[in-house]
Amino acid sequence: MIEVSRTEFYKTVASWKHVPHTQTDTWLRSMTDERNLRYYTDERQPATIACAGYVRRKAGMTMLCIGGECIRNEVSVKQIRDFYDNIDTLGFDIVEINLNSVYEPEYEVGLRLAGLLRPVGMFSTALSKVVDLTQPLTFDKSWKHNLSQCEANGLNFRVEVASQEAVERYMGMHNEMTARKHFDGALSEAQLKGLMSDPRFVMFIVEDSSGAAVAGRVVYAPENGRAVNLYSVTTPAGRRLHASYFLYINMFSYLSAQRGTPYFDLGRLAPSKRKKNDVFLFKNGIGGRLVQYNGEWLWCRRRWMPLMLYFMKKYVWKRVQV
Repeated sequence: MIEVSRTEFYKTVASWKHVPHTQTDTWLRSMTDERNLRYYTDERQPATIACAGYVRRKAGMTMLCIGGECIRNEVSVKQIRDFYDNIDTLGFDIVEINLNSVYEPEYEVGLRLAGLLRPVGMFSTALSKVVDLTQPLTFDKSWKHNLSQCEANGLNFRVEVASQEAVERYMGMHNEMTARKHFDGALSEAQLKGLMSDPRFVMFIVEDSSGAAVAGRVVYAPENGRAVNLYSVTTPAGRRLHASYFLYINMFSYLSAQRGTPYFDLGRLAPSKRKKNDVFLFKNGIGGRLVQYNGEWLWCRRRWMPLMLYFMKKYVWKRVQV
């Protein structure tokens, strides 16, 4: 695992098979200051695995946060182990990895052999659902009922181009939703504007019969690659009009026909007994395959650091454990 420049990193991974959205230049630079970014490849020539991460300084510690790796071809135990084997020489107190790639036992073996472990507690679910867009779509009874209802509501589906107007329309819905649900917004106008500058990130909007935006999605959809749902919003009016159902059926059609998308990842699912399951039930009503991500992994320089990090996340930063 050797550090390289940003230019060398993206030149290396430009034609690789697996480049998740969390490793794109657009995503990383929209999430943090460029001065906090670090880029790494393995020592093979040519390289076969690479990752970018960002540095956080919390509670007197320096953390490197990695949201996945770019893989040239396929994952092997030796490849993963060798890549992370010298992680203790990078100069960080903690290295935190959180992956939305589909779970592979070889990946876990490689990480454990390199000295990484699961964290004390998980703060992001590793469960998702992948829809095969190369096959006819299937839906449960509730989905079929809502699709029949939305057809008579005069809704309009739009694929938005990068523009200030599109960003403001989406953020208007997003800000209203976060205020209504009393939680911190996960997306800023500057971040969304940055994402929309890259054609791999696509915004979909549904309008009501008057032209008002009532639902939206932001999706990572590279040409002929797996698409991933990133941000979702539906207004109260949109819920009454069944706008999300209308959006998904039209979005699937667009991605398959215009982007050559073979698979659509619905994003992290969090079924629960203790809270309303509306989002889970909505996504689970779409036919697909439940999958587990490789998820969260941790390396710490001191033995007490995993427990301390868990305490900070849960009780100081008020993160929700899943």
